[in-house]
Amino acid sequence: MIDQRNSRLGPMGSAASRLRTALELFEVGEQMMRARLTREHPEWDAAQLDAAIHRWLRDRPGAEFGDYPGGPSDRTLGGSA
Repeated sequence: MIDQRNSRLGPMGSAASRLRTALELFEVGEQMMRARLTREHPEWDAAQLDAAIHRWLRDRPGAEFGDYPGGPSDRTLGGSA
């Protein structure tokens, strides 16, 4: 359903609503991974599960260099060289 307050801003809505959606998707992804790890490792306690979630978020398996295919960029961000 389209939020009528943001419909004048186009199909993407406001920046705040896009950020809210991104954060909700992050939470859903974490919940899905937690459910998967719980299913795969029923013997793990809460601390082991939390550690595995933190490793997954930090190491980003399959996207070590970001979400775009290819190697890391050597660009300097922020305009300074």
